Amino acid sequence: MTLGQLLLKKALPNYKGEELTKKVLQNKLFEIAQTDPDQYVKSVHEIKKIGDMVSSLHHNMTIGMEDVAPLYIEPRGSTTLDKIKYIKEKVMEHPGSMADMVRSGARGKDYQLASSVLTPVAAYDVHGNELPISFKRGASSGLSPAEYWAKAIEKRYQVAESRTSVVEPGDVAKMLVNTMHGQVVSTEDCGSLTGVPMDPNSPDIIDRYLAIPFAGFPRNTLITREVANKMAKHGGQPIVRSPLTCRAKIGVCQKCMGLSTAGKPYDIGFNIGVRAAQTLSEPLTNLVLQSKHGTRSAAAGGAGGLKGIRQLIEIPKSFLHKAELAQDHEKVKDIEKLEYGGHRVYTDKNEYFVPSGLKVLVKKDQHLKPGDQINEGIPYPPDVLRHKGIIEGRKFLADKLHEVYTNSGIGIDKRYTELLAKSQLNFVKVNNKALYPHIVPGDIVTYGGLEEVMYRKSNPVPVSRALNKRLAVGVLDLPAGHVIDENTIKKLQKYGIGSIDVITDAVHIEPVMKPIETTPLLNPDFLAKLAYRYLKRTLVDDITYTGKSDIKDNHVVQYALGKLDV
Repeated sequence: MTLGQLLLKKALPNYKGEELTKKVLQNKLFEIAQTDPDQYVKSVHEIKKIGDMVSSLHHNMTIGMEDVAPLYIEPRGSTTLDKIKYIKEKVMEHPGSMADMVRSGARGKDYQLASSVLTPVAAYDVHGNELPISFKRGASSGLSPAEYWAKAIEKRYQVAESRTSVVEPGDVAKMLVNTMHGQVVSTEDCGSLTGVPMDPNSPDIIDRYLAIPFAGFPRNTLITREVANKMAKHGGQPIVRSPLTCRAKIGVCQKCMGLSTAGKPYDIGFNIGVRAAQTLSEPLTNLVLQSKHGTRSAAAGGAGGLKGIRQLIEIPKSFLHKAELAQDHEKVKDIEKLEYGGHRVYTDKNEYFVPSGLKVLVKKDQHLKPGDQINEGIPYPPDVLRHKGIIEGRKFLADKLHEVYTNSGIGIDKRYTELLAKSQLNFVKVNNKALYPHIVPGDIVTYGGLEEVMYRKSNPVPVSRALNKRLAVGVLDLPAGHVIDENTIKKLQKYGIGSIDVITDAVHIEPVMKPIETTPLLNPDFLAKLAYRYLKRTLVDDITYTGKSDIKDNHVVQYALGKLDV
């Protein structure tokens, strides 16, 4: 080992001499924090001492000609996104100090370096639309006049945006807190048999509990790294407990939330929703400031940064790089390449337009199910919710939000994005009176409330006799209200589930997703809504429709009444 590696080995007990980037260092410190909090404090202190020593001995860095030497590589790929991905991989092989900083994660981004020594590939206007010009070289080789003017449009916009858009993170933070403040750790175990399938090799599975027995481990087994390794050898994906599927009447339970970074259960009464909202909000200012350094262009193939986060939670009608989803059970009849760009996909029931620059993912004669993705891009979250149900909709939103943060270089506990998805996708529209005799069809209720009502009207039946009935309570990754077909029966039997609670009433429910700005207004508790905005609208609506407030269970109401001992 080198002297530097020996110093790092002393500071990090789990360091084995590998290349230490910012991301690797964060992961190693996270592992130490989970297993030995006292050692974590010592390791952080030692790492800081090493950094102080190195910076005092080597207080400057020389940038030489090799740092800006052009790379003459032709970008490969059929779409702009493919080409950007290719150059980002190739530029990491570039020599020099600047490339070292990018590789280590200390300063700069791979796309910024590629724009200098290779090519930026494309430029975009102020609306995020790709300009009709292809870049053959980077800044170190010199841009042609046409390339310069095309890129200047984007750069001017990015600089202006970084000066004027720092108010956006504050606005998003307020909306996140008002949407998520109800996610309080309220009980030890909600009893949920529902969860999400997860790869045992994923770091996100650690410190969660099993929802269903798997690989010889019983339900509610705490998943440590050792347990996850044994599960990986067994094969398959375990169903793990998640905030997405928690059945707690208020907020979430300790079991669905898992352990904290300190390796302990969250205290009952702790407002994990506000903590998650603050954690998700803090990096947003940096994402805005990154826009002037090319991050916006690099993410253009799939909305990234703050724009990507806002697009997912605000669901604008003009959805950038939208992926079409199959509307029904249908068969692909033909795929036509259009003269003016893009493709048109014909099925036996519908036709779909795929814009230029996005790949078609289906093939001729392929059979599609509702919700299958037709083309490359990002599916519109309400479409996923409509076709796949509330649990799959929540999972999609949580995964995509986590992906945007990760691609922006920000490590976020995935359970925090799951809490956000649960908070935003927590409502269903009831379109008949089978369950709620006293409501008007079209009224909106909480998903938890719906599940509770369905459970009270349910009967347990063997799985083998549940065909065409509806689940009264979510099981595995299936939501309440799911119609049981042959595939569902096989899936339940595979996981050893012999009996389920079902209802036979004709229930017509529709999951609801609203922009995050108006999601808090769906809360049935009218006093809680008065802690947000749109006060006149709230007062008028709840006076008209006799709004009610649960004084006992809502902490916002308790605060308003001066009773803080909840």
